[in-house]
Amino acid sequence: MQYRGYTYYEDIQEEDDNRKIFHEIIDPEGKRVDWHMIPRAFHQISPYRNPTLEEFKTAVDEVAFRQFVQENND
Repeated sequence: MQYRGYTYYEDIQEEDDNRKIFHEIIDPEGKRVDWHMIPRAFHQISPYRNPTLEEFKTAVDEVAFRQFVQENND
């Protein structure tokens, strides 16, 4: 899924007895967003389901805001 140039990426880890999804966000430049820039609520989404579009949009809005603040305060 995509929103504002950001893309949702699922990193699937499969083991013998389970399958987990680690949720990642790729920025418009194709780089993974740093873990500390992604909101806690997005990290807390179950590893057994994908986020909803609304959860992804909320996370992207917060990531974009954090990146804006960081870029304008360095």
